Amino acid sequence: MNRHGWLLLAGTTTLAIAIALAATPNDKHLAEAGGPTLPPDHTIVFDNSGQPLKDLTSQTLRGKLIGDHCEFDLPRFALKLGGGSLVAREASINYGTCTMVVETGTPQADGTQAPSPDGSALDVPAITAGPTSASRSAGAAPLYAYLRAHFQITWLDIINASVTKTNSHVTWAPDGTCVLDGWGGATYWWQNATGWELQWHTEAFFYSPGLGCQRVQTEISSRFHNGAFCAGQDVYNYNNGVIVAGDYSGNIFGWVNSTYVTEPWWCPPLHWNSSLGYE
Repeated sequence: MNRHGWLLLAGTTTLAIAIALAATPNDKHLAEAGGPTLPPDHTIVFDNSGQPLKDLTSQTLRGKLIGDHCEFDLPRFALKLGGGSLVAREASINYGTCTMVVETGTPQADGTQAPSPDGSALDVPAITAGPTSASRSAGAAPLYAYLRAHFQITWLDIINASVTKTNSHVTWAPDGTCVLDGWGGATYWWQNATGWELQWHTEAFFYSPGLGCQRVQTEISSRFHNGAFCAGQDVYNYNNGVIVAGDYSGNIFGWVNSTYVTEPWWCPPLHWNSSLGYE
């Protein structure tokens, strides 16, 4: 077990969690250094009590000021076959000092995904398929024993209601030495009742030749927009490279290259959580 309480099967590859900040022209904070303006130095704490976690650990991350936002590095997620699910979530943030507290653990429930509340959704059930699934007829009997896993990024508002979800999933057939078949998929969800919309999305599935038969991987990206959330100010949520992979032994990996929001700092803050699990 590492400091997050997770069994890592991968190396130290990191993912960037970026929180973008809008500048206020009259604020002189950091003006002398020629840097962007940032909000006041205070900590925002998010209430995550509605999702109890086992083996809960927390870590304070010190981000780097990159342009007009803070970026934070987190390790990849990884699970051995039969390992259940993992959750990471933002517990608090101080935009002025670029520090974030991240909690990690395992859900106390059975690990299955709760249905999304009322909203809009787009399902992409089968991205580019593997070598045999591409020619298999609809409704045909499965050729192998398949596994399915997901990695999901969820953004929530200040009252812990979900506003967007970007879910990358993969289905594959490992035999212990090779991945025999597989395909990817994606599901996007947004809370249209409060003004959110999906502006664009991309999907890609990797089986060969780059990964050989060792692993399959789904990579998706999305951008959501809301023009009504914050007094008519445009708020954007970017999720770039939401990735889930399954290997020849049935192990799974999940990470996101970057996920962030752009909004004026005086708006009600949004925060994220992520989950990796089998289905």
